[in-house]
Amino acid sequence: MAEAWRRVRRVVEDSDLVLEVLDARDPSATRSSELESLARGLGKRVIVAINKADLVPYELGLSWKRWFERLGLPAVYFSAKMRLGTRKLMAYIKRNAPSIPVKVAVVGYPNVGKSTVINYLRGRHVAPTSPKPGWTKGEQIVRAKSWLIVVDTPGVLPAEGDGDLALAVV
Repeated sequence: MAEAWRRVRRVVEDSDLVLEVLDARDPSATRSSELESLARGLGKRVIVAINKADLVPYELGLSWKRWFERLGLPAVYFSAKMRLGTRKLMAYIKRNAPSIPVKVAVVGYPNVGKSTVINYLRGRHVAPTSPKPGWTKGEQIVRAKSWLIVVDTPGVLPAEGDGDLALAVV
């Protein structure tokens, strides 16, 4: 677990902005408040990216988006795979970037769609994807746009909290 946090910390330190990718089917269970605290402690802005919007009712996704925004976290609700709301994601990144060009750490638990998000941002398939957890083996830096550099990371966030509580919230 300590090695996982060292890896996450290094990626966050080396980035300008953190994109925390969550699964819209259970945002609370795929969220890492520890990651958010780490990023804020390092002076990094965090955007909550609620991915897989195509798998839940629209109203539910919007209520999660509003909930995160009430916590002071800019949030965008979208589906990278189906290209729903993805322009908003790009706009959120640009709006929250401390400077241009911006280096964005794409982080989150396994199978939330981090590599799919990167492939959307790049406009073509550059990050391999798989339904199997642990597919991404190491950090990969991708120039997505002239103004945007993204870092694909393995799903290495240490688990936190009680999974039963997360299930009860949904």
